[in-house]
Amino acid sequence: MQKFVPSSCYTMLMVSALGLIIYNEYLEFYLLKQNQWTGARHSILHPTASTADAEQTGTPPQDPVRILFVGDPQIQGYQDEPAILGYITRWDADVYLQKYFHEAIRYIKPDVVVTMGDLIDEGSISSDADFEIYAERLKKLFAVPDHIKSIVIHLSGDNDIGGEGSDPLTDDKRKRFEKHFGPVTEAVHYKHVAFFKIDFLPYLHFVGKEKDELLQVELEKMADESRESSVRIVLSHVGMSSSMLYRHIGVLRTLRPQYAFSAHSHHSGFVKHRLSKLMGTYKGVYKTEQRPIANLTPEEESFETEEYRVPTCSYRMGVRHMAYAAAVIDESGNLHYALLELPSRFKQLYRYAMFGVFAAIVVVWTFVSHSIRRRR
Repeated sequence: MQKFVPSSCYTMLMVSALGLIIYNEYLEFYLLKQNQWTGARHSILHPTASTADAEQTGTPPQDPVRILFVGDPQIQGYQDEPAILGYITRWDADVYLQKYFHEAIRYIKPDVVVTMGDLIDEGSISSDADFEIYAERLKKLFAVPDHIKSIVIHLSGDNDIGGEGSDPLTDDKRKRFEKHFGPVTEAVHYKHVAFFKIDFLPYLHFVGKEKDELLQVELEKMADESRESSVRIVLSHVGMSSSMLYRHIGVLRTLRPQYAFSAHSHHSGFVKHRLSKLMGTYKGVYKTEQRPIANLTPEEESFETEEYRVPTCSYRMGVRHMAYAAAVIDESGNLHYALLELPSRFKQLYRYAMFGVFAAIVVVWTFVSHSIRRRR
């Protein structure tokens, strides 16, 4: 029997496969980094240039704080993934998250890293043992190199502790999260910036006056601890507007944040909160003054907060655009914000699948053609 000898088609397939791997795993991101990331870094690092200008003019130098935001990573769990295929899907999603996170860290060199909640896809429904495994896995994926020396702030999301829809939020889930990731509500200080971590999940639905009073006490405590901070930022998984209107107003009046950052929707967004407008809406809703609220002061009438919605960094969320987000804030409160866009993993996997189909057709066609020639 004549021995089957592979044709030059197989060599071409191997070369093409190697080229596809190089493009998908390296070249596509390299081109994205050279174009979009370079422009993003230039825009957010603008405050650094103002330091040299300040020295020339004799004004006090600015002290910028660099921040990297990680939106909704939702690392995959064990329950909802296919038993055998799940090993591959979890691995691929983890590699995607870790690879581009480390690229963003090296590119931005942040002082502060903020994970915006929904850290674990099955966190709220997992056992304590599984949650601990997930928590350690997430910390390894988003480990900051020692030489960068960033502080890391973790927010809680509904996938981590419940609180959305029919998924109950319990004290046990909250305590479990805090054991691994720190308090869900607290003030964190770095240089001139006060970061207010606020868990709005218990307030998505009406919970009564007692809970509202507890929230107000926490807000006043954080505000008192942050009197020396020139810049104040609210950090929450869900946006401030997701809470009841009077709570929304209470957060702005008590903390006076210039900026806020949230996630949850998986999409990028921006909204400006003006206290006078919110108060007007409040008075229109509560015409009978069921919930009395003090009138705004002249200073509060013009107060505004800019809220930025951070997109997801995980391709498993099924959205078209994934990104890490970065910001630089100087002592004067000037903020420069940009997205570090990520390549579409689904498009890459689609290319692999199409190439696999094409390669299978070529192999079958070559084998059949060779068999026919042998018979002749």
